[in-house]
Amino acid sequence: MARKKPVKAGPIKPRLTKYDTIVLPRLDEIEGMSREGVPEEQIAKALGIAYSTFCEYKKRSELSEALKKSREAADYAVENALFKRCVGHKVTITKQFKLKTVEYDRETGRKIAEKEVLQEAEEEQYIPPDTAAQIFWLTNRRSDRWKNKQAIDQAGGLDINLRMEGTGGLDE
Repeated sequence: MARKKPVKAGPIKPRLTKYDTIVLPRLDEIEGMSREGVPEEQIAKALGIAYSTFCEYKKRSELSEALKKSREAADYAVENALFKRCVGHKVTITKQFKLKTVEYDRETGRKIAEKEVLQEAEEEQYIPPDTAAQIFWLTNRRSDRWKNKQAIDQAGGLDINLRMEGTGGLDE
């Protein structure tokens, strides 16, 4: 009977997980989706993993940092836009207009040709402050002075005595 040769054990390779093969290579894409406001459930679906798995992966530093960084960038952008709406701001708008040129015959004064050309021009326009944005800003940032519901402290009581006369003997 022939003897089997012993198998030499080499270095053990770590097993790659879905986190290593699916999440880590797509961190930039995940960051972009989060920055655009895509819910985490949809991000997990786009990655092809269960939402519960995605929640477990969020405990790891790379994914958690990517999500945090992208949310902060989006929050700052929204804060800046809200602030602009509160105080008013100027925007540059590009408008198109028709430019009409007419050629006349020098001798007879009659119209020879007429051309219309579209041209673009930039115009600066002022966007006035938005009252709703101001109220939102103040109720959230200065809630001590700007609350939707005011607390009124009442002290004392109310004493009402009614006397009914001519009711046909109800009080009598």
